Amino acid sequence: MKSANLAYFSRLDHLRLTASLWVFVFHLSFAGDFPRAGNDLTDPVEILKLWVDNGQVGVSLFLVLSGFLFCLIGLNSARPIRYLPFIYNRILRIFPLTTLLVFITISVGRGDSTPLDVLRLLTLQLNTGGGAAVAVWGMEAYFPIGPVWTVAVEFQFYLLFPFIFAAYRTHGASRLALLILLMIATRLLLAGNSSDPDFHLTLYFTLIGRLDQFLIGMLLATYYYRRPHSPLPPLRCLMASILTLAVFTAYFAHRGPPWLRQSLEPTIEALLCAALIYLYLRAPLPDWRRLDRLLAWLGGLSFSLYLSHTAIYRMMPKLGLAYPASYTDLCGKTLFLLPLLIAYATLTYYIIEKPFNDKRIKYT
Repeated sequence: MKSANLAYFSRLDHLRLTASLWVFVFHLSFAGDFPRAGNDLTDPVEILKLWVDNGQVGVSLFLVLSGFLFCLIGLNSARPIRYLPFIYNRILRIFPLTTLLVFITISVGRGDSTPLDVLRLLTLQLNTGGGAAVAVWGMEAYFPIGPVWTVAVEFQFYLLFPFIFAAYRTHGASRLALLILLMIATRLLLAGNSSDPDFHLTLYFTLIGRLDQFLIGMLLATYYYRRPHSPLPPLRCLMASILTLAVFTAYFAHRGPPWLRQSLEPTIEALLCAALIYLYLRAPLPDWRRLDRLLAWLGGLSFSLYLSHTAIYRMMPKLGLAYPASYTDLCGKTLFLLPLLIAYATLTYYIIEKPFNDKRIKYT
C-alpha cells in the first residue's frame, strides 16, 4: 500500500499479507473440530501446528506494523504531523470498506439491529457495546464480519498517535517506554480486580490491551531509522531469525498462568512481532522481482482480505464442504478457499478502497 507521506517499501506489504493470511488460517482451523497441537517442541510438525493454533498473533503483527509505519513517516519529516489531515487520511483508508460491510450486516440483520449500531459505525467505535447487528465479533447468523473490531482499535490509536508522536519528539523514546509500563501496570490492576480467568479475552478487543503493541512498533521504527538500511550479514540474520522463531514457538507452547496472559501477553507478542518485522526488513533476500510484485499486490489487498475472510470460509457448508477435520484437511481447504477470498478482496479493493485511497493527502 503506497503512502503519500513515505517512499514505498514492498516488504511492508509482504508482512501485511502474512498477517492477514495467518489470521485466516487460524480462524478456519478453529471452525473445524479436531485435536489441537501438543507441546512437543522436538517435532517440526507439532511446531507448525502450534503456529497455526496461535494465528491470532497476526492481529498483533498488524498493530505493530501500524505503529512502525506511522512513526517512520513522522521521523522522515522535519515538520510536525498535522492532526486533521492525518485523521482525514485514516478515515479514507478504513471507513469506506468498513461502512460497506457493516451496512450489509445491518441490512440483512435489520430485525436485530439498533440505531446504536449506526452510531458506532459513524464514530468507528465498533468494539463497544453489544448490539446484535454489528456487535464486537460480527453477526454470525447473517454476514459474519468478526474482525471489524480491530478497525475500532486502530482508529482509537489514530486519534492518539499525533499527540503521542509529539510527546516522543519532545521527550524521546523513554516516554514511549513509560507509556508501555503504564499500560502493563493498568492491566495488572484490572486483572487483580477480576475473578474471571479469561479476563484477557476482554482486554484483547480493546485499546487497553493493545496500545503497547502500537508503541513497540514506534520503538522499532526508531531503532530502524537510526541505523543503516543495508541488509544484515546473512549468517547473523539467519541466527537471529532462528532464535526469534524458537522463542516465539516456546511462547506458543507455554503461555503461562492467567495473570501473566492478562497483563504481559500483548507486550510479549509485540516484542516478538517487532523482531520478525526487523529481521524481514533487513534480510538479504534474493532479487525476485515478479514474486516481490505479486506478494506486494496481495499485501495491498490485506485490509479487504482481513475483513472479509470470515464470510468466505463460513460459506463452506453451502458449497458442500465440511469444516477442516485435521491439519492436513486444513491445508486443502485453505488452498481451495484462498482464490475465492482473493477474488472478493480484489473486487472490494478496486471498487471501494482504491478510489478513496487515491484521494489521500500529505499530512507531514
